[in-house]
Amino acid sequence: MVRRIPLYESDRFWLVVLFGSGQLPIILSSVGNSLDVADMSREDIFDARISFDDGVRLEIMNRWRIGTDFGLKGDNRKMIIRKLVKNDISTCADILCTVYNNELWMCRWDKETAIEYLNDFFSNKKFVGFVAEEDNEVIAGLFAHEKVWWNNSEVYIEEMFVYPEYQRKGIGAELLLEVEAYVKEKGLAGITLSTNKYAPAPRFYEKNGFGNCEHVIFMAKEL
Repeated sequence: MVRRIPLYESDRFWLVVLFGSGQLPIILSSVGNSLDVADMSREDIFDARISFDDGVRLEIMNRWRIGTDFGLKGDNRKMIIRKLVKNDISTCADILCTVYNNELWMCRWDKETAIEYLNDFFSNKKFVGFVAEEDNEVIAGLFAHEKVWWNNSEVYIEEMFVYPEYQRKGIGAELLLEVEAYVKEKGLAGITLSTNKYAPAPRFYEKNGFGNCEHVIFMAKEL
């Protein structure tokens, strides 16, 4: 006997879990005309985490990742995550200016300064960076680098930004998952970053598994 449990439905997307007689779930998801089927009967796949906003991702723990599909802006356009290259800097500078030049962040970036700022990160010999791209258009970027430490290196995220109209669609979480995959592949200790505690960002990072390092104090001296 098969038990069907709908997890999420809309006019363009559905996601269900089917439990067979052995109670081992098979997960099916459909976006537009595509269909993904995930058989979770394998013993080495032991847990599933499902989260969704306007896009839906299914992550199988133990580093098995399947069934990822995005329908942004209510259509069937697809988004990809790829490594950041030099030619992405200018577009990323535009995104940075759009995201931070407002009353929330109180910044006044111009594009020339933003390009210089991002190029400093890109020129780091241990640079790590990814962009989200929809229909060949960069819509989000993440700038980071490997940071050497005495017991094991880590990845420090310098900047991450998503065009406002694409926010709250799971894109930032996807960028973080790419960094997580990089860290696991290289056997690094983890990921660190700093952010404005008065902005929505801390809640976003907590939702994605980050914790507040109580022993760390960010200090500055104005001259």
